[in-house]
Amino acid sequence: MSPQKKNDNLQAAKTVVYRLLNIRLRSEWELNDYLQKKYFAPKVIQDCLQYFKNIELIDDHKFARLWINSRLKKPYGLNRIRLELFKKGIDPQIVEHETNLATLDQIPEIEIIRDLALKQLKRYGQIEQQKINQRLYGFLFRRGYQAQNILKVINDIQNNKRN
Repeated sequence: MSPQKKNDNLQAAKTVVYRLLNIRLRSEWELNDYLQKKYFAPKVIQDCLQYFKNIELIDDHKFARLWINSRLKKPYGLNRIRLELFKKGIDPQIVEHETNLATLDQIPEIEIIRDLALKQLKRYGQIEQQKINQRLYGFLFRRGYQAQNILKVINDIQNNKRN
């Protein structure tokens, strides 16, 4: 279909959305963006998304909650999870609300960082300590953990090695 011709078929848009939702849940923004790229008319996109909201197959709160839970199991830090949700078009208030709820029943971040750091240390072998610290910090920071917690864990591990 050429970019000049808009698709006015609501049923075709619904079929596309059903197919996408069968793969995984999507945010409203993701679906809107995808339908726009497929050249559906704005009115068709609006009607289609409203239909799926009415039958509760599009719910950004639910999407954010499930995304956070799945990413915490990876494990990823809250900073990375928040960034991923922002990129998926989730409202910042929804992100903050859902991350606050998710962190109430989670293992403390320090313990998760310590476990990841100890696993990662086994891979580094016999290289100098400063290089190990840089690699470990980078690895944990890219996973979305807070810098102060990473530094605390690295210092704790070094102190335990000395003792």
